[in-house]
Amino acid sequence: MTHVAITGNAGSGKSTLMRFLKARNIPTLSADNINSTLLQQCHLISSWLTQALNIPLDLSSPSGKVALGTAISNDSGNKRMTESMLHPVILQNINLRSSISSNTIPIAIEIPLLYEAGLEDQFGKVVLMVSGESEVKNRIKKRSTAGQLSAQQLLSMQDRGAHRYKTSNAIIINNLTESHLKRSSSNLLNTGIFTP
Repeated sequence: MTHVAITGNAGSGKSTLMRFLKARNIPTLSADNINSTLLQQCHLISSWLTQALNIPLDLSSPSGKVALGTAISNDSGNKRMTESMLHPVILQNINLRSSISSNTIPIAIEIPLLYEAGLEDQFGKVVLMVSGESEVKNRIKKRSTAGQLSAQQLLSMQDRGAHRYKTSNAIIINNLTESHLKRSSSNLLNTGIFTP
């Protein structure tokens, strides 16, 4: 079965699109949710990261997640090492969940840092969500993320290169209202991207 990756920068509307798709009976998965569950429940991964990054991490707490985010946003080597540990496990989890699904419709999988992680080849189709930097910063600031990474830290971790546009099957520009995003999402469904 072909998976459809939903990706884009923080605050670009991925979660809103995923809610829209789920309401239209498109099966959905979130790599962030899988990652969060792994970090909270898998003590082996926490131990590996604590040793590899040489910092104490309690990944079951918000402050531990902020410490991990800061460690990888401030050091590209830490980022690569963390990705090399987590991404294979996340992909295995996605493949397992989709293999036991009885749906014939492709699964929409929200993967925020798809291109940054070099995972675009793992998916049959890619939908890229795009927003301007000022809109993204405003959306991030509106979220109740006290104690989390700043909008600038989040944006500095994300690739905004032109290759994303060339290799995506669909692009949704989200600089307007939620009703505009819903219309764009309806148009996406009409393209047949979720046709088996």
